[in-house]
Amino acid sequence: MVNNIDRILGIQARDHEKLLQLGPIFLLTGLAYVAGILSVYSLFISRFGVEYLPLMYLIEAGILPLQLWLFNYLSRKLAKGTLIKVFYLIISFGVLVCALFVVSMYLLDFQWRLFYPLLYIIVNVLLRILVPLMWMIGDGICLLQQAKRVFPVLGALFTLGGILSGVLARVFSAYFQGFGTEMLVVLVAAVLLGSLFLWQRLISTYFLSTDLAEENDRAFHDRVGFGLYLFFHDLETKAFILLYLAGQSTKSRPASSRTK
Repeated sequence: MVNNIDRILGIQARDHEKLLQLGPIFLLTGLAYVAGILSVYSLFISRFGVEYLPLMYLIEAGILPLQLWLFNYLSRKLAKGTLIKVFYLIISFGVLVCALFVVSMYLLDFQWRLFYPLLYIIVNVLLRILVPLMWMIGDGICLLQQAKRVFPVLGALFTLGGILSGVLARVFSAYFQGFGTEMLVVLVAAVLLGSLFLWQRLISTYFLSTDLAEENDRAFHDRVGFGLYLFFHDLETKAFILLYLAGQSTKSRPASSRTK
């Protein structure tokens, strides 16, 4: 049966090790990314409404050049493995601080309304870096021909993680009455911190080069790819959200007209 699945997917026996190493990372990254984006969107819209989303998009667009500059600067100073590790730690602990603040507001029965725009910006900016890092680590340990076979499966695992985040969101909303969306932020922080040892193991195994000049030559292509990914992925995400919100508003119109 395994051989039949490998033949259908175009996977070879030597690819199994890479799939076992990268598969959990892609699955958990998909879960954390989608859960984080959906939770902060929901929290922001529930407090401020849809009309302020274009303003948030403009703020995100203004931060994008700073992200690219920071990535460019650090890629010149750090080897590729160290660069991935530094960014992953920044993302993980940044989301953790946001999650702790959300839980503290709930436990202390305190609501700071302006925190939700900050939460929206911080989590979006951090998670927007996470997915390119995921593909960078996959590219770093797979040869070109192997990547052509393995990456479609890894992309499917990333999508599966996003689907699981939707299931967990439904479970959380039912179990944590009135606090389910906030708990998704806590889940994202837990998943990122729990995945840290998986990233560290791959980085320490496959990114051992200390030749910074060689790393900088390769980092040029990483910087270009990273910038293009952030730009086009940001457009794709915004288009998806706007289409979703437009669909929701269209569904709500007949109900509102009947109420009138």
